[in-house]
Amino acid sequence: MRRPLAAFLIISILIVSSLPVYAAYGPIEKYGLHCNSTPGIPLEKTLWLAGDYPVEFVSIGNTYINWTEAAYRSLWSIPVREDNGSICAFGERLQGMITVGVSPKPEYTTMDIAATACEALGIPTEGFDGVSLTRAKASQVVVIYVDALGWYRYLWAREKMKNITSLGPPLLASSVFPSISNVNAAAMVTGVYPEKSGIDIWENRTMLVDNDFDLAKRYRISHAWVDGPRPPVSLKDGIIRTPYRNDSRYDEGIMEKAISEYRNGTRLLYVHIFEADQALHRTGPYSRESLKAIEHDDALVGHMLPEVGRGTLVIVVSDHGGHAIEGGKGDHGTLLPQDMLVPVFIKQY
Repeated sequence: MRRPLAAFLIISILIVSSLPVYAAYGPIEKYGLHCNSTPGIPLEKTLWLAGDYPVEFVSIGNTYINWTEAAYRSLWSIPVREDNGSICAFGERLQGMITVGVSPKPEYTTMDIAATACEALGIPTEGFDGVSLTRAKASQVVVIYVDALGWYRYLWAREKMKNITSLGPPLLASSVFPSISNVNAAAMVTGVYPEKSGIDIWENRTMLVDNDFDLAKRYRISHAWVDGPRPPVSLKDGIIRTPYRNDSRYDEGIMEKAISEYRNGTRLLYVHIFEADQALHRTGPYSRESLKAIEHDDALVGHMLPEVGRGTLVIVVSDHGGHAIEGGKGDHGTLLPQDMLVPVFIKQY
């Protein structure tokens, strides 16, 4: 698969004895996990807090770890830990200088979605870490959140995506870490880093800061998040759960309800469709089933776009991509560029 980005850069060279590098970011004891009976903090968490991502490889002493290969044989998180100034990789304690090779980091992130939506609707954005991606003002904002449509999956399937690509060339953006749905969904509505929002691991669901739905309510702006029965984000109000359909086309009911909300004048509207994510987990990121799922989600976006009237700002964004794992399946959550890089499409009508 062609990579549109420049080759990796070696931007982080640390002496193992100098770790941890996250001390300035406050206590993160909750990341002191155990993997293969080895205590320590996941190395990816340390690198994220140091600003070193997306990761291509890590070299420790004479040991070279290709991060894609490590992710392929790992489920969810890569078992490389930092513990008291040394590294344990796959149960083996390593010593020496650590070198981290990364891809170029995008200028934009999923945190920018909240700021973009709020600024377009005239809602103050003070306190956001994200920034607005456009100066456009809008009567309505529609954020279509296509789960697991990472940058590389978009490049792979774009010839089948006539509706989403009709919005124009996408911006290249980065997920926040970990590159999973609840963490990035929270970033899209809070506009702040996961460590600040409180949604920084899978188990956390309660936001510690206001989100753009809270702000919309404060400014008397109608709002809704349309989803299936299990949304990746927890909001005080505004969530519309759509039941599963018997034909397994879950996303169709979601989009039908979203179109109804838009027609009714809902000014801040998030729509979460997730068939592409389900196919990724079942059959891998680049399977025939994944291509069909992405094509179907694109068709659903095509149902919404003809409804959009003048003055509406449309954003199509994803939360993460995905990588292949053993057994012909797919996963995400790591600092890999395959997981972290996402497209953001924006069009003012």
